[in-house]
Amino acid sequence: MAAAFDFLCDVVPGKTSWRFKVNSVEMVLVDSKGGKIQATIRKQLLYLFRNKLEEGVVYVLSFFTTAPSTGAYRSTLHPFRLVFQMRTKVELSEGPEISRYGFSFTPISEVCAFPSDYDFLVDVIGVLTGMSAEREYLWERTVTKMIVIKLTDQSGKCECALFGDYVEDFKKMLA
Repeated sequence: MAAAFDFLCDVVPGKTSWRFKVNSVEMVLVDSKGGKIQATIRKQLLYLFRNKLEEGVVYVLSFFTTAPSTGAYRSTLHPFRLVFQMRTKVELSEGPEISRYGFSFTPISEVCAFPSDYDFLVDVIGVLTGMSAEREYLWERTVTKMIVIKLTDQSGKCECALFGDYVEDFKKMLA
């Protein structure tokens, strides 16, 4: 008989006996229903998990605590995050039945309608239709590189500013 697993959409505070089968995507965990949740490992515990987790690999994870998901630029809409503990178990799982990527593409027209204080990261896909010249930008008394790219999809267009190291990373991808 197959082992029963909990789903990420059911996470609430107070319970520690969770058992998930998930795919790890930069500590955004994705389950077989497509549910996503952020997971964090405190710096003091990194040594326990650093060599046990690899992006794109399916794991069975158990024994967490939960905490509210707060702050700017959150990577999932889930109201909670999982916090790894000393006793958190990470077991390799066989089977490709969980999506490797976990993208939830948002139409550009919806992104443009978000309020200016929207603090979640979103996935977009579009055609690169323009790029500004590189320029310097002053932010908190520090000069950094900046470019503005234009993306277009079937629903509309938007401009996205890239700063600092992302400018060089983006230019390398285009080379």
